[in-house]
Amino acid sequence: MPRLIFHLKAPGMSLKESVQRCLWMLVISAGLAGCSKPGVNDLYEGQKALENGELQKATASFRQATQLLATPARAWNYLGLAYQRDGQYIQARDAFMQALKHDENAAQARFNLGCLLLENDQSSLAIEQFKTFGMLRPEDPRALPYLALAHLREGDLPAAQAICEGLTNNGKQSTAQALNLMGLIQQSQKKPREAYNYFHASLEVQTDYPPALWNQGMTAFPGLNRPDLAVKKLREFNFRAAKHPLGGVAKEHASMLEKQFFTAEESKPKPEESADPP
Repeated sequence: MPRLIFHLKAPGMSLKESVQRCLWMLVISAGLAGCSKPGVNDLYEGQKALENGELQKATASFRQATQLLATPARAWNYLGLAYQRDGQYIQARDAFMQALKHDENAAQARFNLGCLLLENDQSSLAIEQFKTFGMLRPEDPRALPYLALAHLREGDLPAAQAICEGLTNNGKQSTAQALNLMGLIQQSQKKPREAYNYFHASLEVQTDYPPALWNQGMTAFPGLNRPDLAVKKLREFNFRAAKHPLGGVAKEHASMLEKQFFTAEESKPKPEESADPP
C-alpha cells in the first residue's frame, strides 16, 4: 500500500529521489555571470548545466572549478548537488564533506549534507548537520522541517512535535508543512483520526498543498475505514497534482478502491456525497 509523504514523491520512492525532484533548486544561488576570475566561469557554466539537467556537463564544470578557485567550498557544494541529483550518494557525500573541509562554516553545505543523510536513512547524523546549520543561520528556518522529520524517524516524538509547533507561526507554507508533519507524527502513533485532522488543518491553511491531500487519502482507508473518502481525496489530489508522478498513482489507487468496494456504477462515491469525517 502507498505510504504517507512529507513532500510530493511516489510510493516506494526514497526521500533521496523526492529531494532530487523537489528540493535541489532551493539551494542554487545565482549572480555569478560576468565574473572572470579563475574557476568562476566554470562555476557559472556548471550552474546553468545543472539547472538544465545536463548532469555530466555540470559535474565536469564543478570539478574544474574546485581546482581553480582560491576558495573552492562553493564549488564542492555544487558538485555535491550534481552528484546528488544523479543519484550518486557516496560521491555527493564526499563533495559536501570537501566543502566543509575548506569552510566548516559553509551553512549551505551543512544543509545539503543533512538532507542527503536524511534521504539515506541516516537520521541521527542528519540531526547534527541541521542543528549546526541552525546555529550558523539562526534566522533561517529552512532546516527545521527536516530536523523535525529526522527526530520523528529517530523516534523522538516530543522533539519533532516541539519543532512543528514552533513552525506554525512562520508563514502560510511553513504552517501547512508543519501541520502535515504533525499528522505524520500522529500516524506514527497509530492515531489515524488525529492524523487526518492535522492533514485537514494543513489544507485549511493552504488549500493547494498536495501532500496533505495525499495523506488524507492514505489515512481515510484503511485507517478510518472510509474507502469512499479515500477515493474522494485521491481524486482531488490527482486533480491538483496531475503532472506529478503521484498523480497517476493516485488515480490508479482510487480505481482499485472503487473496484474493490463499489462494483456497480451507480454505487461509486461522488465527491459531493463523501463528507469528511467529523
